[in-house]
Amino acid sequence: MFIKELSIKERFLNKLYRGYKNIEMNSKYFLYKNQVPLFLRLEMVNVCNSKCIFCSSHLIKDPVPAFLKDDYFYKAVDEFKGAKGRNISLNSIRGEMFIDPKILDRLRYIKNLDFEFVFCYTNGTLLHKFDINEILNSGLTEMHISIAPLIEEIYTKIYVNKKYKQLLENLRNLLKTFNESREKTVKKIWIEFRSDRPLSECLLTPDYLEYISPYVTNDIIIGALTKFDSMNGTIKEEDLLPGMEIENDETSNMSFFPCANSSSIVIKPTGDVKICGCRYLIEGHDDEFLLGHIKNNTIIELYNSDIVRKMKIKFILNGQLGLCRKCTGYGVYPFQFAQRLS
Repeated sequence: MFIKELSIKERFLNKLYRGYKNIEMNSKYFLYKNQVPLFLRLEMVNVCNSKCIFCSSHLIKDPVPAFLKDDYFYKAVDEFKGAKGRNISLNSIRGEMFIDPKILDRLRYIKNLDFEFVFCYTNGTLLHKFDINEILNSGLTEMHISIAPLIEEIYTKIYVNKKYKQLLENLRNLLKTFNESREKTVKKIWIEFRSDRPLSECLLTPDYLEYISPYVTNDIIIGALTKFDSMNGTIKEEDLLPGMEIENDETSNMSFFPCANSSSIVIKPTGDVKICGCRYLIEGHDDEFLLGHIKNNTIIELYNSDIVRKMKIKFILNGQLGLCRKCTGYGVYPFQFAQRLS
């Protein structure tokens, strides 16, 4: 079993190292044209079935709930593969991917194109609607399950849904099946507590001991997060439970190189294409990260546009975008993601 909770010093040193890797990764961008995004991020749906107190997703109003259109999905994935892209993320700030009834078909399509790394975030509440073996062999290589400490009252206050009992059964079924399955593309599962208490206390709750602990192996990683991003000021300290804090990122001024998130490109259900993807704006603001629409350009053309180049140069000149200045997600990709661009 691997359980990880970093000290403040370890987190700071990790960010320094990730920063170094990010410089290495981004330097190639300024030397060559026709660069390929490190990640293609697909937003399958723009709605979620929870209203988590640490997330601003439910504050953002789209005209209508929408799934990523088939034409946009296939065009983006095919272009990314054609450009020798390697990594796909189904993790965005919006939506629960398993709301999409076509999710397994889409994952199988991605699997057939043989990408190196395909990962997702899910709150786990809808897993019972699918065959777990199919999910585990869908082409995903990692699954990240976002949950609260396994105490029903606390979970309900943090995730603001009434799905706790179903979640417990889903977790046990997922982990048990993962351990028993010999044929699976998912190699690691991360159980990540969004928590009002330290990891050590999360591991002592009766429901953790019953539903998770018996199934934990070296390929199931447990972690806890007690400090949260303000989502550019939309989440306040008073929105959180005692024990949960707004992150004060002392390394956020290390902006002499572009943020690692600027090396990903996001396809929204509307077909809009953005750089980054960890930020969405509340109504009434222009989106500084919007590049264009997928039906009008290829994703490679959009990623190599003057808009992206100017964004990255702004970082070099310590003039990053307004949203970036308040972002505590700056440069937080794990170093193993920071491969050289194709």
